Amino acid sequence: MRIDSSVALVLAAGQGRRMGGPKALLQWQGRTLLEAVAEAYLEAGVPLVVAVVNPRIPPHLPSNWSRLEEDERADVAREETGRFCWTGPVSAEKPMMESVRWGLQAILPLRRQWIFLHPVDTGPPPPSVVEQLHRRLSEHAGKDRRAIAAKPTSGGRGGHPLLLHARALERLPWQEAPTLRDALSVLDSEEMLRVETTDARVLRNWNRPEQLPPERGD
Repeated sequence: MRIDSSVALVLAAGQGRRMGGPKALLQWQGRTLLEAVAEAYLEAGVPLVVAVVNPRIPPHLPSNWSRLEEDERADVAREETGRFCWTGPVSAEKPMMESVRWGLQAILPLRRQWIFLHPVDTGPPPPSVVEQLHRRLSEHAGKDRRAIAAKPTSGGRGGHPLLLHARALERLPWQEAPTLRDALSVLDSEEMLRVETTDARVLRNWNRPEQLPPERGD
């Protein structure tokens, strides 16, 4: 299934002090964690992945990744096939909300209707969850309905990724809020859908080496 007019914005600029280095560069089944996250979105039908990175990341990206330059955005917006891009660099010392702001500003000219926000340290998204979020928000985001965001839950606990409808960028104070949680706090229960799933992988959040699962490989 292809999710038309969608983009996955992967937040991958963190320094990863407790992990011993940038989490985006952790190895995952023969490639970096950032590559694994991007490929999972492509598998789920999202045709464009844009990663917000720090200066250490670009030299490690394979040749099928390109920088999202201003003069290339029109071409990227028209492209129908899968594409991986990066934007930045953002200082690894900056809080995550700076990456959110940088990334949203970078993709605004692309005029995508659906925006998946995904911290790289939550691992590759389950494709079924990506599809489920899109399906539920699509059902509740019509002209007469107020839903503009959706997040997965498992056992009642909120997880990742977060899906935003383009209208959410007009409603959320993302340019001023100190954290993403603060930005989302303005939404009521009709605007923010909670989509329950049995897939507990939506709750992942890796901060230390001992938290990494064995399936990541060497």
